[in-house]
Amino acid sequence: MNSVFSYQQANKSLSSSEKTGQLFMPAAFINDTEEEILKLEKAIQEHCIGGLCFFHSRASAATNFEGKKEVIFNADSFETLKHSSNVIKVLPNTPF
Repeated sequence: MNSVFSYQQANKSLSSSEKTGQLFMPAAFINDTEEEILKLEKAIQEHCIGGLCFFHSRASAATNFEGKKEVIFNADSFETLKHSSNVIKVLPNTPF
């Protein structure tokens, strides 16, 4: 895993595209499909995103917003979150 850059290091070493990527923090869904997780991993690697915001599921995020969808209970959510965060930490060239 990469060490955290100081502001001065990041300012000198990151390209304009990488600096822009650091402004983005997409949603990561714990109970997402493998296909969606792979898309997220690709985005992390290609666009130098600055962080992630974890949600339980797309349905729970929509429920919080719309108040209409059923949220499916998953007893393994915490273990899935721990695994996902450990995998995602090693993906970016620039650490979160």
